[in-house]
Amino acid sequence: MAGESKSYAERLFKYPKIGALEEKDARAALLGPIREEGARIEEAALTAILEITERYPYFLQQWGHDAWNVAEHDMITAVDVEAATEIAIRKLDDNFFRVRFDRCTPSEKRYMRALAEFGPGTHRSGDVADRLGLKTTSVGPVRNKLIRKGMIYSPQHGDTAFTVPLFDAYMRCGVSSRLSTDPGRLHGKRPAERSAGLFNTIRCRAKRPAHLPARATPSSISRLAVSMSSQPVTFTHLPFSRSL
Repeated sequence: MAGESKSYAERLFKYPKIGALEEKDARAALLGPIREEGARIEEAALTAILEITERYPYFLQQWGHDAWNVAEHDMITAVDVEAATEIAIRKLDDNFFRVRFDRCTPSEKRYMRALAEFGPGTHRSGDVADRLGLKTTSVGPVRNKLIRKGMIYSPQHGDTAFTVPLFDAYMRCGVSSRLSTDPGRLHGKRPAERSAGLFNTIRCRAKRPAHLPARATPSSISRLAVSMSSQPVTFTHLPFSRSL
């Protein structure tokens, strides 16, 4: 009985990770609410949202909501997505990203800042340690704490990546580079410093998805490639509420 109880408890408190949706599911999550309201979206606009969000469920909802509110007619265009991106990035910077950032200790923030300097995707943990001027064994405890907090993950031994899209750009553009240049600060020997423009990261995201027309040049779009969990998930879309 004790063995069965333990197994039940483990199952009860086991939460599946939700990563990027499959493309067909991500498209359905956006197209469903739009069609239900009798509206449409340009293919270029839809593709741009999928690229910007990396099909991350929370971001799909955010971009869908903002694009819906920005559009003045029953057709959501790539230009609407450009404007929605500016709005969505600001919201993420002020809320989603900021909350995650503030959960971390100064040493954890410096580790993430160093990781972000390598750009999007997966990077070797040893390279991050080298960037900090420290040994891999010295930064191991900080890395493990970040993994437990869900800030980063290790797709395979020795590799490290951020768990959500766009967060590397937030760290790279909005957080002072001084956080990652002084090895002594990783261990809390000196007070942490924060950039005055911590949440003003829009100007740093300059790449424009190829699917946006030439006249749409959002300064806030960045194409990122973050490895996400491929575990199948059930995604139920929520209608986008247009602000009155």
